[in-house]
Amino acid sequence: NLEILYMGGNHLTSIALVSNMPRMWAFGAWDNQVTSMAPLAGLHGLGYVNLDDNDITNAVALTGKTNLTWAYLRNNAIQDLGPLTAATNLGSLNLEGNLVTNLAPLAGKGRLDWLLLAHNQVTDLAPLASCTNLVTLSLENNAITDMSPLAGLARLDWLQIRSNRLAALPSFAGLARLRTFDAGFNRIANVAALTSAPALNWFRLEFNDL
Repeated sequence: NLEILYMGGNHLTSIALVSNMPRMWAFGAWDNQVTSMAPLAGLHGLGYVNLDDNDITNAVALTGKTNLTWAYLRNNAIQDLGPLTAATNLGSLNLEGNLVTNLAPLAGKGRLDWLLLAHNQVTDLAPLASCTNLVTLSLENNAITDMSPLAGLARLDWLQIRSNRLAALPSFAGLARLRTFDAGFNRIANVAALTSAPALNWFRLEFNDL
């Protein structure tokens, strides 16, 4: 009948024990040496998972997890986000320090408000244009050249996109709530677009082409 189990900071290489806990709602085994999420496949009511800082290469076990609301998978080796396609209730997702290139499976995630994707291999932000509930977004250290798909995210409050390949900024007029913007370490030569940001009060632009 166990529903919540946290086992972070141990020496685990396997989480096989949870495969016999079908009522599990929240599971955490961060900071271990786990290589597979497969035992989570049968936990159909899973709403929270924290497997930060492990050695996981795929998220297949999260396929069909419609109740998943919080997923923390930082510092693994995950590339394919396809298994998250059906996670329509996803609100918080941390995938920093993985191998993600394609954000298409995140398109239309209307409840997603907290998304961390720093230190991946993302180039195209178009799928995020439909994530209209985003409030916090981290995209540091990817390979992004165009941030215009984010220009209509009216709820966005905090955006970090430093250490990418941006040469220009889009209009900020649609970013009605954006207060914090960090675009240091890019190739930006003109910051006139910042004057269209109605709420911006903190920004960083060091090491650009100004």
